[in-house]
Amino acid sequence: MKNNLNLPVMNVICYKRVSTDEQADRGFSLQHQETMLTKYCEINNFNIVDIYTEDCSGKSFDRPEWKKIMTYIRSHRGRVDLILCNRWDRFSRNQYDSLTVIRELHKLGVSVNTVEQPLDITNPDNKILLSLYLSIPEVENDKISLRTAEGSWRARNEGCWTAQAPKGYDNVRDGKKSTIRPNSEAPLMVEAFNMLASGSYSADEVRKWLNDNKLKISKNTFLRCIRNPVYIGKIRTGPWKKELSQDVVGLHPAIIPEEVFHRANDVLSGRRR
Repeated sequence: MKNNLNLPVMNVICYKRVSTDEQADRGFSLQHQETMLTKYCEINNFNIVDIYTEDCSGKSFDRPEWKKIMTYIRSHRGRVDLILCNRWDRFSRNQYDSLTVIRELHKLGVSVNTVEQPLDITNPDNKILLSLYLSIPEVENDKISLRTAEGSWRARNEGCWTAQAPKGYDNVRDGKKSTIRPNSEAPLMVEAFNMLASGSYSADEVRKWLNDNKLKISKNTFLRCIRNPVYIGKIRTGPWKKELSQDVVGLHPAIIPEEVFHRANDVLSGRRR
């Protein structure tokens, strides 16, 4: 790229990132980011080495495209001067990890900056502002996580199922509420509970029987299923703040009688043969 001032050309990697739930929200779109990045480089006569596109959470740097960037920088020392993002929350939503990565990049001769929130991070006076830019998205993430966890707990208290369906059930919607319904594997789970409750089979024998009948299930998953009151039509809420966990009536149908469920668990715990 032509440099009219005859200054050393700044070689830049443009990094645009979005997570799935952000793509249509608040100007986070990938196209918008790329437009801002390329215009900024054009105005400043920066040479774009490459543009990396990430569809991944910013909670950590365990991201496929970011790993490629770091691999490229380490194997091409001196060929990259700057990693450019649109805003600091596109770089990361984790202050501690961000500062660690910035220090690592500095050792490799690479700096980080943004289009909309530019900072000279080599200036000690800007450290406070940098920490602020990095902290705000992390705090926002923490608030979202807290609201999500509370919403999930409240839903469970109303009998909703808020996770992946257990063996023998499928996830469904009942109006606006999330629940589950028995599927084609339900009769196999019913037989598994009956076998264990009879006291004639060990847990491992029952699990192997399920696998032989094409219901693939690991040891840990099998044990969690047997102990899960979801099969008797109840939802375990889990604790929340000062509230203790409790079992509430679920919106879904039970497939195991309570007597069989408790007898199977007694056998599993060694209280009954």
